Amino acid sequence: MTQSTIDAFSHQRFQTMCQMAEVFIRSRMLPPSIQTPEQAIVIMIKGQELGLQPLQALNGINVIQGKPVVSPQLMLSLINRSGKMEDIKFEIGQDYVSCTMKRWDRSAHTERFGAKEAVSMGLSGKDNYKKQALVMYKWRAVAACARVTFPDVIDGLYTPEEMGADVVVDEEGTMTIQSPQPQEKTLSQEAAQRLNAALVKFGVEDSAVLASSVLDREVKDLTHLTKSEGTRLFEYARQIFEQTQASGTTEIKADEEKPLKARKSKTEPSDNGDLKAM
Repeated sequence: MTQSTIDAFSHQRFQTMCQMAEVFIRSRMLPPSIQTPEQAIVIMIKGQELGLQPLQALNGINVIQGKPVVSPQLMLSLINRSGKMEDIKFEIGQDYVSCTMKRWDRSAHTERFGAKEAVSMGLSGKDNYKKQALVMYKWRAVAACARVTFPDVIDGLYTPEEMGADVVVDEEGTMTIQSPQPQEKTLSQEAAQRLNAALVKFGVEDSAVLASSVLDREVKDLTHLTKSEGTRLFEYARQIFEQTQASGTTEIKADEEKPLKARKSKTEPSDNGDLKAM
């Protein structure tokens, strides 16, 4: 095969990956951490280097702090596929697990991880280490041993948990990354102005003071609120306004801690349309 043929094949394969990435992203069946075709392509290329099919790579490889990571189970799978593993043994104690791997062309190597290491690394207080300590010790030992014994097979990869990701470990030891909840955006200036106008119609004299009371934190400006907080404030003010109109009073308390001053008004407030596009 000539160099030009290799280059053409590589280009063709890359174009195929680009098309596949677009389809995979549109399918919405990929892990939530993969949001763009570019991310999918990079992971597929890394998977190709490890001998994984595209979907195997997309479901097995994650990126933490800019580095690819894999589950310890996938590490073992890659090692087993290589045919270079002669033997693997575990020693499980009350507060530790050791893993010994024997490569057919090397001496056996052992790595141990336990309560002492977990404490020194600040891991002992984590939920997984409280509920399934030995499972966590086992996978830590496996990953450390694999990097020493089979660096060419796993390419120096780390597990998500080793890179600081929040993971959930089931009864079988399967490690799944907990996707962080996306941070909710705060209100734009225009949305805050619409919210304030709606609150004025409800008879609110000081929107920031009311927001501070309702949300139990200091709010100096409505642009500091998230959309859900803005909706919560809107609904609270509307309910108090309706109670005020029904009772004919000029001041009413929804509860003992969150008073709302409201003026009787013949102007009816608008509905949730005031909050559209917050």
